[in-house]
Amino acid sequence: MESAVAIPFGKKVDGAFVPPPSKSHAIRALLIASLARGGSEVRGCGTSDDVGRMADIVRRWRDISKEGDSFVIRPVERIDIPEGVYDCVGSATAARFLFALFSMFEGERVIDGDGSLRKRPVGAGVEAARSLGAEIRFPRNEGCFPVSVRGGRWSGGRVRISDSSSSHSVSGLLIAAPLSKKDLVVEAVEPVSYPYVRMTSEVMKEFGVAAATEGRMINVPRGEYLGTKLEIEKDYSAAAFFLCASAVTDGRIAITGLREDSIQGDAGIAGMLEKIGADVSWKDSSLVCRGKPSKPLEVDLRDIPDLFPPLAALALKCPGRSVFRGTARLEAKESGRGSAVVEAVNAIGGRAQMERDAVMIEPVERYEGAVLDPRGDHRLAMAFAVMGLLAEETTVLDPGCVKKSHPSFWPDFFNILR
Repeated sequence: MESAVAIPFGKKVDGAFVPPPSKSHAIRALLIASLARGGSEVRGCGTSDDVGRMADIVRRWRDISKEGDSFVIRPVERIDIPEGVYDCVGSATAARFLFALFSMFEGERVIDGDGSLRKRPVGAGVEAARSLGAEIRFPRNEGCFPVSVRGGRWSGGRVRISDSSSSHSVSGLLIAAPLSKKDLVVEAVEPVSYPYVRMTSEVMKEFGVAAATEGRMINVPRGEYLGTKLEIEKDYSAAAFFLCASAVTDGRIAITGLREDSIQGDAGIAGMLEKIGADVSWKDSSLVCRGKPSKPLEVDLRDIPDLFPPLAALALKCPGRSVFRGTARLEAKESGRGSAVVEAVNAIGGRAQMERDAVMIEPVERYEGAVLDPRGDHRLAMAFAVMGLLAEETTVLDPGCVKKSHPSFWPDFFNILR
């Protein structure tokens, strides 16, 4: 792919789009399927880098093959996860899930990744794993990847976890918990991105383990995952960029394949657009968005951090001052996502500022072209593409980084412009 992509200024969205599969859903399904002794088929997984990486990791202990757009995991008599180094490249989801899982198994395993992963914290799962008997070491930087995990089968009981930066640690504990000697109660203190925790519980239920939630307490019974067939949902996080592109151009988009009763937290994007004046409706199994915003955005990102980049691009066309709260944790993402968005908005002539745990964006009459660097962050590259529709001669660097979640983003994006 080219080293940069020029965004066509002044085009209007008018078309249809089928989102890629949800990588969050697929990663959970593949990992849990690998822990079921029976065979499974995980359908409609797509070709994103992160999903491919999880499949490669699972292949270390399971016979797994890709057949079309599906992964087939064959039955096994015993789950035996080998020791050694596990390279998660840039997938923090995979790395944190594996961290919890490996703390359940005897022997030493090291979780590592690329430069972007090595800058990210392992998370609150460290203290939780230690309280359950695991030995944790950091070969390079304390608290960050790579991390060495020497575990042992948990005895059950209760574990308390507080993580203000990610839901991965809680989800990782839930996925591993059925393998414990006894039931495990997870107390999630100050949980963020809680819809992703609910997604984890829903996928576990598909594989035969039902966790019971009461307030902050999640009771996971000791049990055995059962092999099954599961269809991966289409991705609302990807759809959000196309919905916002339609709204900033006063256009129309029909998105096919999404579930109206989705387990994804980012499904809330439809309601947000409707609230600020866009015409949003379901028609013939498609989510259709028409028109432009008539009000500014006021969004708490605590549970939906991945919607910040597309919504920030949308704010450039919202009348008045848009306010995004809960942005401090975005600095722990691939790129320092909050400050990177503020920098990009200001680079094209908009008005954006960050104050502690909030970002404010005000629109201007005319935006200027700029060269925007997504810092290797797939969601920033896609958001900058939407911004470029409003700013003449805008170029997005490193367009290939979208392969992490949406490999076909660029042809899909250009295909809806008229």
